[in-house]
Amino acid sequence: MRSSPRASLPVAALAAMALLAIGAAAAPPDAAGSARPERPDRPERPERPERPEKPERPQRPERPAPTPITPAPTRPGNPATPVNPIAGGGMPGTRTSGTSTTPASALPPVPRGVRTRGLTAGAGQVKVRYFADLGDVASASAHMAVIPALLARLSSDGLGTITLRPLVVTGDANSTEAACAVIAAIRANRAWYVAHHLAAARVTRDGNWVNPAVLSAVARKITGLRGKARQFVRASTSRACFPQLNRLRSEAARAGVDSSPTYVITGDRGTTRLSAPASVEQVVEAIRGVGG
Repeated sequence: MRSSPRASLPVAALAAMALLAIGAAAAPPDAAGSARPERPDRPERPERPERPEKPERPQRPERPAPTPITPAPTRPGNPATPVNPIAGGGMPGTRTSGTSTTPASALPPVPRGVRTRGLTAGAGQVKVRYFADLGDVASASAHMAVIPALLARLSSDGLGTITLRPLVVTGDANSTEAACAVIAAIRANRAWYVAHHLAAARVTRDGNWVNPAVLSAVARKITGLRGKARQFVRASTSRACFPQLNRLRSEAARAGVDSSPTYVITGDRGTTRLSAPASVEQVVEAIRGVGG
């Protein structure tokens, strides 16, 4: 009888084969060689649309240059334009050209101790209104010779209070800009200083004697305006001062002013007008004449 092949194997080999068979039966399907199904790939996220570019901001239009001031006596119906406050046009002693050799006062524009408040200076019962067109060379020369000494006398003697009244009486653009420059300096309480330096410029210059370069030079000489030269020049060449100039024109007409410079002096004894005084003593005498 022929023996089976398995019977001829050693016992140890049979035991090993049995263990392999048991392990194969107990193994999970994956271990037996069956692979799990692959997970499907995630769909790719759609790309975000690009943000539209912001439109460029439109550039601001450049500011127009200041409109040059040109007083027009031929257009008296225009309330925005200062016109000659004197009926009939010209004024006695008024000139729009030429320079002066009249010596100026050695005092500073506003002597030490003189209190100023806008267009007003000094203290006292007598009220002095000083009407002047600084564009008139004779008026500018008189300002330089009389006003600093008068301010000192008003302060030291307590004679009265003086108020500056800039006028445009020649129909000249320089006169208008000079008056506007005085008004523009009110807020900084430097109107008297500006009037003095403009008068000094007028007695030595002719033609277009008020211009941005001159106004800037004036501002640089005055404490309180030195760092504000651009603003000062802009205000001096603006039409914003015209309403005030027109009010001053009306005030001069009501006071009977018929020349530049004119002092209208009011005290307990009445009112007097003094035109183009030759010295500070004449003004002081007139003030004492109407004082109490």
